[in-house]
Amino acid sequence: MAQANLHLTLQFLGEVSEQEMGPVVQALQKTAQDHSAFLLALKCVGSFGNKSPFRVIWGGIDGDTLSLTSLQKDLSILLSTLGFPQEKRSYQPHITLGRDVEFLGEVSFEKYSQVWYRYLF
Repeated sequence: MAQANLHLTLQFLGEVSEQEMGPVVQALQKTAQDHSAFLLALKCVGSFGNKSPFRVIWGGIDGDTLSLTSLQKDLSILLSTLGFPQEKRSYQPHITLGRDVEFLGEVSFEKYSQVWYRYLF
């Protein structure tokens, strides 16, 4: 996954129309203004799915996760007023490192995660 594609999801929105984009950006700006800056760090590498192909390879988040969770909750509430449903599952902050990852030959999840540890940490 290209470094430019790494992201921390606050809420999955699905397809966003051009008409919805302005209000979504305004909701993001308002939520950001209502919260102070905080520090996060990556603490581990894991996966959703337990065998190849892995649905998602992720980096776990450490640091001020209480502030992150508060920011996410406030954004979710504000976006719900725009018609985006709130997630029913609890928020699990992570950075997506790869999607639908299949390891071939000598490569394994363990070797992949070791590379990410060297790269990220």
